Amino acid sequence: MERRGWSMALRWAALVGVAGIAGAGSRAVAQEEEMPALVVMDFQAAGGVSEKVAQDVVRQVVTTASASEAFRNVVSGEDIQSMLSLEAQKQLCGVGSESCLAEIGGALGAEFMVTGTLSKTGKTLVLQMNLLAVNEAKVINRVSRKLKSEAEILDEVPRATIELLAKALEGKQGTLVVSVSEAGATIKVDGTIRGASPMGPLQIPAGLHLLEVEKTGFITHKEQVKVVVGQTTAVSVRLVPSPDFLEAYNSRARTYRTFAWIGTGVAAASLGSAIYFNLKADAIQDDFAQARSDLEAGGGQSNPNCPGGTVDRACLQSLAAEGLTAQNIGNLSWIGVGVGGAAALYFWVFGDDPDRYREFSVAAAPLDGGAYASVAFVFE
Repeated sequence: MERRGWSMALRWAALVGVAGIAGAGSRAVAQEEEMPALVVMDFQAAGGVSEKVAQDVVRQVVTTASASEAFRNVVSGEDIQSMLSLEAQKQLCGVGSESCLAEIGGALGAEFMVTGTLSKTGKTLVLQMNLLAVNEAKVINRVSRKLKSEAEILDEVPRATIELLAKALEGKQGTLVVSVSEAGATIKVDGTIRGASPMGPLQIPAGLHLLEVEKTGFITHKEQVKVVVGQTTAVSVRLVPSPDFLEAYNSRARTYRTFAWIGTGVAAASLGSAIYFNLKADAIQDDFAQARSDLEAGGGQSNPNCPGGTVDRACLQSLAAEGLTAQNIGNLSWIGVGVGGAAALYFWVFGDDPDRYREFSVAAAPLDGGAYASVAFVFE
């Protein structure tokens, strides 16, 4: 009778309290019907952990779950304090009674419930979180974290919550499209590698997810992304080069660009030389033809292009040698055009662009022990 009395009282309080909480939302009714409700019960504090820390953890869980907008409402222990205290939970259900917790969740109209404990073993804090499927009255996911301080626990709670709730949202899919400024970057979602950039759309459970994009030589990008049921979330990631990579890249790019300009200069100079000596060879050929014609006519005619000033066999030999030299230089110049042009084309096309990371500026600050902390700034 006592347990039934608790259940009846809880159901009445839930109808009033939860209805008020749910009414505060502004989502469309059709969308609400597709979204589950979540109850986050008060966590048990043990092993010297203060109740305040446990309450702070619960608030973090509720905040993360609410921010995901993947649940039609999220009810916390604070919301139902007037209905059921943690001590009353223990008296009513005992510890680890999934069927009783499922009854509480059902009374609150929730499909899923989060329970947890926060304990201390030696100097290690242990956070244990459980996700209960109310209709099945069983735990469908567990997440555990072992950390050294309360600050680390609170910092880790959002990531642990995202991992825990992913199981509740498996059937509620959305699309995530990630575009990255660098090709070949590894893309992780909730710690799992999903591919490399460029990558196509991902179908993942709705809610909050931890997106990580990493590539050797670049600072790892981390952010929380919210995926909505049936909608596409587009994320653009601009990777920031590390100071060492930036220095090496700029040095290499300057070298390649220098070779590109040298190749361009060689090709241009060789082109000018080829044109000049080919024209000169053509002019000498004309002079040679005229001199030979004069010599066949009897010779002795005056010709300024002949070494002695008159047409004779020595003049023909001199013009032939001069023409051959000009022609050979012209041919060599064309080879220079080809080699210089090919080198210039290679370095221009395949060489690194020295302006690619111009917007990034690196500053280094000395730390204790001789290390340096480097920060990359982006100027728009």
